[in-house]
Amino acid sequence: MRSAFFSVFVILAMTALLPAQEKDARPARRKAAPSVEMEDKPVTAPKTAPNAVPVEAGVPAFSNYELGPEDLISVVVLDSPEFTREVRVSGAGTIRLPLVKRPIPAAGKTAGELEQEIARVLVEDGLLKEPSVSVTVREFNSKPVSISGAVRTPVVFQAFRPLTLVEAMSRAGGLTESAGSEILVSLPERNGQAARVLHIPTKSLMETGDPRSEIWLRGGEDIRVPQAGRVYILGGVGRPGAVMISNDEPLTLLRALALAGGTTSAAGSKAFLLRPSANGSEKKEEIALNLKKLLKRKEPDLPLQTNDVIFIPDSKTRRLGEAALSAGLTSVIYSTAGGLIWR
Repeated sequence: MRSAFFSVFVILAMTALLPAQEKDARPARRKAAPSVEMEDKPVTAPKTAPNAVPVEAGVPAFSNYELGPEDLISVVVLDSPEFTREVRVSGAGTIRLPLVKRPIPAAGKTAGELEQEIARVLVEDGLLKEPSVSVTVREFNSKPVSISGAVRTPVVFQAFRPLTLVEAMSRAGGLTESAGSEILVSLPERNGQAARVLHIPTKSLMETGDPRSEIWLRGGEDIRVPQAGRVYILGGVGRPGAVMISNDEPLTLLRALALAGGTTSAAGSKAFLLRPSANGSEKKEEIALNLKKLLKRKEPDLPLQTNDVIFIPDSKTRRLGEAALSAGLTSVIYSTAGGLIWR
């Protein structure tokens, strides 16, 4: 009797809770989103990033590849095997097909444009009435891009599609630590624009969105990364040799001495600077320096230039002295450097 009464109580309790559970289980009704017609403002495309380069309206598709000399193409004419073959675009930018008396211009045309040109020639020569022509590029050889200099992997590749300078440099493995402050990009004559050389700061490659590095390459470009400038410190220093000029800050004599391991205990109080002549002559400019005053900051630090040579006489070479500051000293310094300076 007690169990029956308990069962009835459970059933009644579940019945009372069921409506509340169903109410909670119903999905919440969302407010309808306003329709586009109700908006006062027109729908616009997202704005372009402020650093976008306005030179290119867009990257041309692969189908817009323009043929050039040495490209290998496959020409297929439906139901006409005598015209179907692989041909290479000549240096003059043309191709030849059997039974066609004249060369067919191909350079500067896309595959689709060449299909139309071949069909037109076949009809004009009375060879076919309604030819169906298909052209496919088998080898890309007309748009080489070369990268050399201070890169990890100098490379020459074919630009079968337009690509940016950043993409091209990544194919060369990026810059080495000895890369200079700028990249020289030689652009060929194209679209009536004369050939020219662009000077691109190497820093722009490291900064995302820098418009100076967003240059589009289409083939025929030569990219060269010169080595960073160097100065040479010889004589009484801890590590005689070349010191690289950084792209981040100018190189001064005190900083160069620190990079060369500082002066030795046998170093004298004098130093000599040999600087290439500004007019390009073989004669070097010779400057005597009071190293002792310079190290004590009693004289201003001296900015250095590429290919400067600093010679610090030590106990072995101190006999040269100031009196030897002449052409004789120049020959001694360069003979001491050996082939280092010209390496």
